Amino acid sequence: MKQWVMKIRARDWTVDERVVLAAWVVFCLGLAWILALGYGRWQVMRTGPAEAVASSSGAAAVQPRPPVAAPAPGRPLSPPPEDEADGSPSERSETPEAGPAAGGGDEELLVPVQGIEREELIDSFKDPRGKRRHNAIDILAPRGTPVLAATDGKVVKLFESKLGGISIYQFDASETFVFFYAHLDGYAAGLEEGAEVEAGQVLGFVGTTGNAPETVPHLHFALSRLGEDKRWWTGAPLNPFPWLIEGHLPS
Repeated sequence: MKQWVMKIRARDWTVDERVVLAAWVVFCLGLAWILALGYGRWQVMRTGPAEAVASSSGAAAVQPRPPVAAPAPGRPLSPPPEDEADGSPSERSETPEAGPAAGGGDEELLVPVQGIEREELIDSFKDPRGKRRHNAIDILAPRGTPVLAATDGKVVKLFESKLGGISIYQFDASETFVFFYAHLDGYAAGLEEGAEVEAGQVLGFVGTTGNAPETVPHLHFALSRLGEDKRWWTGAPLNPFPWLIEGHLPS
């Protein structure tokens, strides 16, 4: 060993000695790399990729997201996107669907898309949407086609969600029903929450916002009967198709 130390200080190396030393250095580096790689794989198998990275770098473990604070007392609780069926008002208790045979009301009900005749409508109310029923009908029309108020009433909420996209909730004049217009391309100029609207008034425009296919612009139109609490995001879903065909609201 003393002889090697003297050679290193004197830099007195033969060719063979230089080759041996270089080989030894390469061997040591390769062994260290193999050990480090093996340790890393062991960490991944033991704890999973995310924790293995944190452990090897000395970083602290990722902390869970803190719970979202509850809204202030008296403030309406908006439904989270996960609680919507294709963006429609979520029903807490569903009642049997009414149909024209049960008798109709006096309020006129217009087709809510300009230029679409009643005979062109398709009943997709019971069609599946993932694990849920559609509970609405889709009215196909070119992008930008005006969306009309189906009846007289009041805009109670301008809403946007992951599923329904840009949307509107409207009560009828008697505040018995709530209409839901979804996947809009945008709102009509000046439309505000609380605005009184008349049947046929432009509310917005057909689009594909939310989870609607980009190549299939349409209006997702839903009708629900309000409960006594008059919450715009809940209600008993009614099939709007037969009532649109008849041209009036249920009684």
